Amino acid sequence: MKKAFIILLFIILVLPNTKSQSNVEQIKDLLTGIINFEGSEITEDQPIHSFSRIASQQADTMLAITNQNIAQILTYSKSYQHGIITVGQHTIVRIDNWDKCRQSGAWKTCMPYGQGFVKKGELKAINDYINNIIGIPDSQRRTLFLFKD
Repeated sequence: MKKAFIILLFIILVLPNTKSQSNVEQIKDLLTGIINFEGSEITEDQPIHSFSRIASQQADTMLAITNQNIAQILTYSKSYQHGIITVGQHTIVRIDNWDKCRQSGAWKTCMPYGQGFVKKGELKAINDYINNIIGIPDSQRRTLFLFKD
């Protein structure tokens, strides 16, 4: 009986205070070792937009992705250590493996594997081939930030 009371007390007092990572913490964890966040601010309500401002200053190369140029961009990008794609202010993807790819019918090229977040209120984590994260080609702005290391 005493053990049950202690367990119940633990559940009532401790577990509700356990908080998941904030949007800012999730973005920083995803990009540790790629982006220097010192002296920069990422906002909780617009973490991907905030990241884009920081990345545009730190990236070695920044490219706009379209359906017409993605195959050439991905081939060119393999010479870089890190690649991060943003879609508007709602999606961020870190390319994890340039060579592990799957053919995409919509993008008409082999799309590499990555992980990232889609912002739907809170950030929703996704690990998949990037075409399944960045969506189908449309008029949304997709930017690839490349980093040598």
